[in-house]
Amino acid sequence: MKTWLKLLTVFLAFCMLTVSIQAECGEPFVLTKTQEDALSGVFFFGESTTAHLSRTGGVLDSDAHRQKVLRDESGTRCLDMRILSSPVFYYEGNKAEKISFAEVVERAQPRVLVLSFGLNGLSRWTRDTDVFLRNYRALIDGIFERSPHTHILLQSVYPVGENTGFSAPTQELNRQICKLNGHISSLANEYPNVEYVNTAALLTDADGTLLSIYNSGDGIHLTNEAYRIILRFLCQSISTQE
Repeated sequence: MKTWLKLLTVFLAFCMLTVSIQAECGEPFVLTKTQEDALSGVFFFGESTTAHLSRTGGVLDSDAHRQKVLRDESGTRCLDMRILSSPVFYYEGNKAEKISFAEVVERAQPRVLVLSFGLNGLSRWTRDTDVFLRNYRALIDGIFERSPHTHILLQSVYPVGENTGFSAPTQELNRQICKLNGHISSLANEYPNVEYVNTAALLTDADGTLLSIYNSGDGIHLTNEAYRIILRFLCQSISTQE
């Protein structure tokens, strides 16, 4: 029984690559006033690497900005056809409500919405990319239905680093990630108000692996320095649209 449970655990880790959020005990990062201004009206929604933004001690971990990171209790999401109805915390003042993501979009009317999906369920998406893209289109269409003027940024899937818990070699996982990022880039081109942002390129070494300085220790989640670089890049992308 113990062997069966161990094999099941490894299999699920590879299929979903869903890891609980582990806040890093490092130096908090602070953006400049210009960068903070660029994030005005910007919301983030995605997997645990996105939810982690509200637990890293950085600018998005403050009471004034935590509502920008839309997350549920677990801090992980998988892109499926129920994503619009999935419950997330929405802050108005000091009060947090648990409502559907679709309702948040309708209420908040985000100026910019940064979406980050693809790592959770990676092995499935690379086998059946059509399902992944269908789910992503449904999410994008649902956002525009409720907030027509929102500009959407599709982040690339971040690379992974070494972890003995993965049931596939790190390089193979990163090859799958690179392939999926190509599909996400093409998806963004289908919409006039959607842009692909290749933040993954900021974090990789020559082999496409997550640089060790940006690896929080589990091969998936990022250090504060990585988030600082990502947010700086996103701020630049947002500023060029205005």
